[in-house]
Amino acid sequence: MVKNNSKDQLAKLMASEDITVRHSTTAKTASFDVKGRVLTLPNWQFENTDIVDLLIGHEVGHALWTREEDWAHALESGLHKDITNIVEDARIERKIKAKYPGLVKCMVNGYRILEGKKFFYDWDDPEALERMNVVDRINLHAKLGPLAAIPFSSEEQVLVDAVENTTTWESVEDCVRLIMNWLETSEEAFEQAVANLDDMGDGTYIDWNDEGPEEDEGDMGDGMDGESDGEETEETEPSGSLSADDKDSDDVEGQTALDMLNVETQERFDEMI
Repeated sequence: MVKNNSKDQLAKLMASEDITVRHSTTAKTASFDVKGRVLTLPNWQFENTDIVDLLIGHEVGHALWTREEDWAHALESGLHKDITNIVEDARIERKIKAKYPGLVKCMVNGYRILEGKKFFYDWDDPEALERMNVVDRINLHAKLGPLAAIPFSSEEQVLVDAVENTTTWESVEDCVRLIMNWLETSEEAFEQAVANLDDMGDGTYIDWNDEGPEEDEGDMGDGMDGESDGEETEETEPSGSLSADDKDSDDVEGQTALDMLNVETQERFDEMI
């Protein structure tokens, strides 16, 4: 069984500060209070140290790079909470693995073990991945890596690339807006969003509304790059979005794919953990 004292010290060393580590019998999963600087760890019954190192490393990543005021700004700006969480998780996990290369093997192995225990989806179901929305598949790709071969269309790959190129919180917000735009608008509007990706990082802040993008001056820091190959595909609507007919149907009452988005992989993980 993993000893708490050694893992507490590991978390403090990785966080580069004397954070408070609290063990809880009621916590459902690990979490970090970015304001109080408290890392909460459940009383896990994992024998495998890679899983524990993975979960601790993840939360320490939040301790190092996720700021409370950034989260507040995202929610106040109307960004989708679950999409923001997935994109930010991908960013801080890349950064923690770059800062502590010894974690890479632990995190990769830990996620593979959890996948094998069906923590994310039921891989016995041959159609499970085909039914997943693009946000769930992005979540799997970010956690399991390219060797998992999560399928994406050429249009969806733009979103995957955007997630993989987030470096700053500002780029996280822009990436979330891009994904939200994909889910709630037409393919033509999404292509316009892709065209605007090249403008990110030059001091231009992309703000999406119903009429399209508006530009406000702001400091973007490191941005994202992406472009469309311009080739037509057989798909007329992005996977995970609704067609015009669908949006007008009585069944969905005008709701978009964004309105109905349910990130099942994350919900399943939280329940299983």
